[in-house]
Amino acid sequence: MKIKIQVVIEHEDEKLETIEEEINCLQRGRPSLETLGLTLAESKEILANFQEKIVKQQVAEHVQRFQLCEYCRQPRRRNGRQKMTYRTLFGNLRLSGQRFYHCLCRPQTTTSFSPIAGLIPERTAPEFC
Repeated sequence: MKIKIQVVIEHEDEKLETIEEEINCLQRGRPSLETLGLTLAESKEILANFQEKIVKQQVAEHVQRFQLCEYCRQPRRRNGRQKMTYRTLFGNLRLSGQRFYHCLCRPQTTTSFSPIAGLIPERTAPEFC
């Protein structure tokens, strides 16, 4: 028996497409005590993969909201990409996202910013605190 576990993300905004991704595939033969249900290692792997898919999708949507200035609605200039590690109970995730320059329509104390750093300034899931 082959068991596929997928993540389906349906966006509230109908303009965005639904994303389906396989996070794990399990193989099972004839049922026995050893093959019944999930092992602890399999369940940890499934949860880690699930966490990674969810977090990366949420971060991508968060960064996308900053492409336009919230005041004048003009596109922001890009200032490279930022990579960071986010520590979770299910393992460390490598996240990548766009950095942006602040729009000139309002004075700012810095010239650029990272939406990811603003979202997760501690770079650690709240469960660790």
